[in-house]
Amino acid sequence: MNLTDPSLAAKARARVLRAQAAYDAARDALIDAVSAETELHAAKANGRIPDDILAVIRAVAAFYRLPEHLFFGADRQPHIAQPRCIAMHLCRTLTPHTLHRVGECFGGRDHGTVIHAGKAIEARLSTEPGFHVAWERLFLP
Repeated sequence: MNLTDPSLAAKARARVLRAQAAYDAARDALIDAVSAETELHAAKANGRIPDDILAVIRAVAAFYRLPEHLFFGADRQPHIAQPRCIAMHLCRTLTPHTLHRVGECFGGRDHGTVIHAGKAIEARLSTEPGFHVAWERLFLP
């Protein structure tokens, strides 16, 4: 093996850069998860999240088998964002809280985010039969 070969050096550099990018992504995800979980515990302890909103979050988190703290983070992956949108929509329709208050309880999101989540869920319910079936299963014991 010739360590002075330019193509070998380029491959090694590429591998190191990929490893660094993967490390950076994992570090950022861990920081987001820890800060979201810390925020959740602080919010629960301080009573900043009303019990009815917390109950909705717990029910949706249990249905999708997700940790509750993911509902407060910034992750936009579909398997996390969709349940978060569902929980926001349910909080909007099933609780007396304002859009602003619901957004606050989901990691400080804007009221417009809560409106968008509701519209997205309503659109999916009217156009995707499979989503409608999953929606109905959410309410079964």
